[in-house]
Amino acid sequence: MPSSVRVREIPPGASLGPFQDVAWHVNAGDPAWVPPLRMSLATLLNRSKHPFHQHADVAYWLAERDGQAVGRVAAVVNHRHNEFHDERTGFFGLFESENAPDTARALVDAAAGWLRERGMQRLMGPMNLSTNEEAASPGVLV
Repeated sequence: MPSSVRVREIPPGASLGPFQDVAWHVNAGDPAWVPPLRMSLATLLNRSKHPFHQHADVAYWLAERDGQAVGRVAAVVNHRHNEFHDERTGFFGLFESENAPDTARALVDAAAGWLRERGMQRLMGPMNLSTNEEAASPGVLV
């Protein structure tokens, strides 16, 4: 029987290296996966350098099983989006999960809970941090 998955939030200011790297582990051997440029991903995640973070609140989680990273997710409150559309939508993205329903559910639940605590009434995703990033339409590899 597989061990249980543990999801932990990555504190602001902590290294996002493991968050970035998990995509390569989860998608290893999948011929349909096209990896992002590591430098582009690092820039996107940089709260002090990427302009998206000036109008959004973002939190990151890492899922681990037996000490190994097996998934990740980001939760996003995009204040400009919500002001423009007059809604309270939270987004989840940068989603990666091993092929295990408990991992995927735990990650989405973590993001949804964080967004709910911030008053969001709807959850949309997966996508990158915003609808304007590299993936114009949300989705996952199956």
